[in-house]
Amino acid sequence: MTINPQTEGQRRSRRFKGLVAGAAGVALLLGGSTFALWQHSVSLPEEYVNHGELKVAVGAPVAYDLNVAGNETTNSGESNVARIDDLRAFRAVPGSTVEIDTSVVVTAVGDNMKYNVFVEFDDGIDDEDWDITVTTSGIPVNVAPGRTQIATNQVAGKTIPLEIVATFKDSTGETDRQSTGGSLDALDMSAYTFTVEQVAISG
Repeated sequence: MTINPQTEGQRRSRRFKGLVAGAAGVALLLGGSTFALWQHSVSLPEEYVNHGELKVAVGAPVAYDLNVAGNETTNSGESNVARIDDLRAFRAVPGSTVEIDTSVVVTAVGDNMKYNVFVEFDDGIDDEDWDITVTTSGIPVNVAPGRTQIATNQVAGKTIPLEIVATFKDSTGETDRQSTGGSLDALDMSAYTFTVEQVAISG
């Protein structure tokens, strides 16, 4: 019988491919797979917790000369008085009375928020030369050096009106000091400091 060389070669090639395929199948069964295992990921929804804020600012002051007739009315209820356009340029003399109206503006944002507001006067306010009255919404505020609470357990932002009435004393002591070249204390508004403090959340 005559064997066709080409046909025999083809048979040998098919047998070799079959052996390779069989070996590959055995490798897969034995854990040698090159296929990736399934995997899936997911993120939480885009939700997050923001923080609040607590801060204080002072409104622009408006000053009045209570000794001069005009068409203005102050926050404390003084009517027919003149407005002082430039407080720094105003020069008080004994007996002069000025009123300075301003406000304390509190920004409070946050759930469970409670806060207190304090005003503190330092030694820059000298009652030796000035007679000073401070009120907030008509309620007198202690002007002695130290800290005074003017709002308690507030839960939202608010604007607190503040009225400062100052009279330059006309006692002989000031006149004597002026005539002898002594110094008189200016009414320094920076002596007033306002603070807001959060009230601790109880457990």
